[in-house]
Amino acid sequence: MTRSPNSKINTSDSILFMCLLIFGVNLIAQPKA
Repeated sequence: MTRSPNSKINTSDSILFMCLLIFGVNLIAQPKA
């Protein structure tokens, strides 16, 4: 199970997921005006 392209996509997806998660948390943390 050692695929270079697969691990590349996995890393990219992890970073994208992290960004989306932080973005969502920020939206929820902001007080609703």
